[in-house]
Amino acid sequence: MKILKQGVPPGEQLWRGDCRKCGSKMEAKQAELTRTDGDRDGPIGFANCPVCAAEFCLYPVKEGK
Repeated sequence: MKILKQGVPPGEQLWRGDCRKCGSKMEAKQAELTRTDGDRDGPIGFANCPVCAAEFCLYPVKEGK
């Protein structure tokens, strides 16, 4: 099989988000999220802030950004 364009395995996809409690900015791989969900605007991920332990939202990073 020939790969024409290599994708990113689901667990390796990058997500970014900001903690609303302490203002930290984070980037995480999907495998590091506590859970994912979908809403009408698209996928959303959740993780606990390593600074203040509050749960915050992350969104998938678009390819090339």
